[in-house]
Amino acid sequence: MVKMKRSWVGAFVLALAVFAASAASSQVTSEWFETKNWNTIALAATDKADGFSVWGSFAASGSITLFARYDQADPSKDLRPALEDNYYNAGLQYRVNKSLAAAVVYKHEEAKGGITSTQNGTIGSNVAGAKGKLDEAGV
Repeated sequence: MVKMKRSWVGAFVLALAVFAASAASSQVTSEWFETKNWNTIALAATDKADGFSVWGSFAASGSITLFARYDQADPSKDLRPALEDNYYNAGLQYRVNKSLAAAVVYKHEEAKGGITSTQNGTIGSNVAGAKGKLDEAGV
């Protein structure tokens, strides 16, 4: 069973999902995954992982779109059960013309209960109760 964390991020994504689902100019999508031994091919030990993702967008006007995404994963439920990875982003896209769009986005990722590899490098901490995080903004 997937554990949902109570946080302002989760509340924001849920509010966006409820709002966006009622608007014709929006979309909301989600997915859930569960896997066994996806990262332990060369090990005798077995492991499981699971998580979920929710993302959506809302076209505020013909040229402006708001978007957000939230991911939560337990990447090693048997070998490192305390390890959790949470990621979210939110942004604004401006469509300049049919061929060009620009976006401003904020990203946050947090790992607690251990160290994990992400697309931006390794984050987390081996210190009990500590967490590692990564924040970035971009255009």
